[in-house]
Amino acid sequence: MKNSLKEIVYQFPIFWQVVLHKTYHLLILKGDIKFTVNRLIETFVPEEKQRDTEYIDFLKKDIFRCFVKYLAKPYEYFLLEFEHKSEEERNEMLTDIVKDIYCCKYAKIEKQREVSDKFLFYDRMKPYFKREACVVIDENNRRSFIEFTEKYHRFIAKPNGGSFGQNTNIFNTTEISAEKLFEQLIAKGTKWIIEELIIQSPEMAEFNPSSVNSVRVPTFRTKFGIVIEGTFMRTGRKGAVVDNAGSGGIFVKVDENTGEIISDGCTETGKRYKLHPDSLVLFKGFHIPQWKELVKLAKACHEALPDHKYVGWDFALTPKGWVLMEGNWGQFLCQQVSGQRAYKKRFIELIKS
Repeated sequence: MKNSLKEIVYQFPIFWQVVLHKTYHLLILKGDIKFTVNRLIETFVPEEKQRDTEYIDFLKKDIFRCFVKYLAKPYEYFLLEFEHKSEEERNEMLTDIVKDIYCCKYAKIEKQREVSDKFLFYDRMKPYFKREACVVIDENNRRSFIEFTEKYHRFIAKPNGGSFGQNTNIFNTTEISAEKLFEQLIAKGTKWIIEELIIQSPEMAEFNPSSVNSVRVPTFRTKFGIVIEGTFMRTGRKGAVVDNAGSGGIFVKVDENTGEIISDGCTETGKRYKLHPDSLVLFKGFHIPQWKELVKLAKACHEALPDHKYVGWDFALTPKGWVLMEGNWGQFLCQQVSGQRAYKKRFIELIKS
């Protein structure tokens, strides 16, 4: 749904938001949904069952029904295993649309814009990033970009409003001139944030050294103080720059109290791994280093945003300690898939508290 339309929809009472979301997806996106469902069936359903036309017809109808009744998108239907859940269990799952509806009512849509603009967020939270960055929008940014590249020959460039690690790349001005690279970035017509590279700690690099393996720490501002709920870790695959699940990465559930990984690795194509498939490091039982320090930092970050109700923080561990990567209104999909636990009731309790 277009951002401007979203902002209008999220001003309505929750009941009408649900109606409008269903109308938009079922009427406007009907063709896209049909294509997506067919692609997901090819990914998740065994080949022999794909040839069972009666079963596939039932599956498609059930996917449609779960969207209408629970606002579960087709990929959520498969990843959250709706096919094998009772109606009560289905209703307990926190789908992305339901999460956004409650966030916009209780955490306010304008706050989402404040965290989704990566450079504005960086500018406000700079002490917690502990590294330098600049923005590339137009010709006015040429000098600051050139000065940045003179100091840091290798750096990472991200679309300023991007997500899931898409179109994120590492560049090296010893391989391409800063002037030429600037022209290429400008030509894409996208606003970019250029960041000093994060050097991750050896412990976290064990999983995969090519990506910065991050920890998501969702925090809620409640009447009882800052509460952490739904932590998980992500790691990339061999050679990958990003660790995002949407870009092929692997995610695992992390115990909020101890920092211990308590699940096998999971992917957004439904695969599960006891060991990282490339490094062969065992997931379950691994203790993320300096966990108490991370909890303290996450709460301090939220205290620095006194007007925000909910933020999903991404952190990376460096040899000098934890640093902030970004903040968002991230999905609760990874937590529910890896932890095999429903979060709808708990999320609503916290967002309304």
